[in-house]
Amino acid sequence: MLEPLDELERDIAGELINVGVGLAADGLSQMLDEEVVLATPSVECVRWSGLADRMGLAEDPLQRGVQQRFQGGLDGDALLLFPEDQGERLVAGMLRSKLSGDCSAEMIDEALLEVGNVILGATLSSFCDGLSLELEAGLPQQLAWRELLGRSAEGAEAGYLILISLGFEVPGREVKGTVSFALDLESGDRLRAAIARHVESLGI
Repeated sequence: MLEPLDELERDIAGELINVGVGLAADGLSQMLDEEVVLATPSVECVRWSGLADRMGLAEDPLQRGVQQRFQGGLDGDALLLFPEDQGERLVAGMLRSKLSGDCSAEMIDEALLEVGNVILGATLSSFCDGLSLELEAGLPQQLAWRELLGRSAEGAEAGYLILISLGFEVPGREVKGTVSFALDLESGDRLRAAIARHVESLGI
């Protein structure tokens, strides 16, 4: 089994994603002219097979989202999730501020991908800059749970990942979402090493 991060490592990983989502939230707040409120980050070791339950998919199978695969200093997936129709509600509100009338499903899907690209891109960039890591990220795409959950390493420790998550809310639009990094098993040691270098640079 993947060795869980210790308290200091969890605190630093949580703070780094908090900074990244905070930057993205500032941009989203300006686009919506609404306040964006951040929740407390969580960092944990979970099984791939339990990821859907942990992310709330079992309770809310209608979740929509965006995923973006990244590789390099760390390997994994960046995820942006919205319960039920809240993602569509968010981007539809953004589009209606520019367009008259109803928005097509295609327009909403494209706008949701663009929102995901902005939020996930800003969060990934900030997280990696904080740990002095280089990553290559693929294009954002509509969330595909079966493909995501089907990816796991082979061997005795197969099926574990590090999940770093942070929820956010736009009260004025009645919208909630979650940004998460699902790091592959092999990234655990690399994340620890990067955090150790970060701690040393801070003189902690």
